[in-house]
Amino acid sequence: MKVHQQPAYLLHARPFSESSLLADLFTREHGRLSVLAKGARRGKSRSRGALLPFQPLLASWAGKGQLPVLTSVEPRGRQPGALMKGEALASGFYLNELLMRLLHRHDAHEALFEHYHDALARLSEAHPPRRILRIFEKHFLHHIGFGAVFDKDADTGRAIDPRRQYHYIPEKGPVSDRPPGEYALPVSGRTLHAMRDEHFPSERELREAKRLTRALIDRQLGGRPLRSRRVLMEMSRYR
Repeated sequence: MKVHQQPAYLLHARPFSESSLLADLFTREHGRLSVLAKGARRGKSRSRGALLPFQPLLASWAGKGQLPVLTSVEPRGRQPGALMKGEALASGFYLNELLMRLLHRHDAHEALFEHYHDALARLSEAHPPRRILRIFEKHFLHHIGFGAVFDKDADTGRAIDPRRQYHYIPEKGPVSDRPPGEYALPVSGRTLHAMRDEHFPSERELREAKRLTRALIDRQLGGRPLRSRRVLMEMSRYR
């Protein structure tokens, strides 16, 4: 199979031999995949200068099996990563780690690709990273098949009341009354509205939304820790 000029981002790269790299890409039409970038570690390699995190790319590859060969790669616009510093840069690596850990290979996620692209653009424009992460996590959970509910009571079907307190059952959604013995996270109706509308009026909603989305993502990770999350926690303490 040959693929030409596919919009892509580099998620991760590691040495494959003395001169080559094994590159994990997130592409718009082919999802996440690994490619062999032959000669990319050589000083004069054209692909070496293009294979950078957070750089929009046009990638071409060819070959059968699980490891096709990268035939060409070139930038397709400015690199948001060049403008991302500190917490924004760590947030970008957190997004990459989420995609690496929880996206199945070769599953196309065109809408998620656009959400990722928009999140990087906002991080590069100095928007508050915490808001950007909560919105991306919401869409990410939807696209990996975990349809998080923020607009109605999962038991009654009634619209969420911002004045009420709810219990969020991961496999079900928010409920007014917590069933005995059921694992659930306390969350306010205001925070559920904030997640639904992707607008956070105060720090309280941001903190609760973070606790909720992280717990839902942890369920998908099965207890496996994220390295980038530790970095963000340390930076948050310093801030």
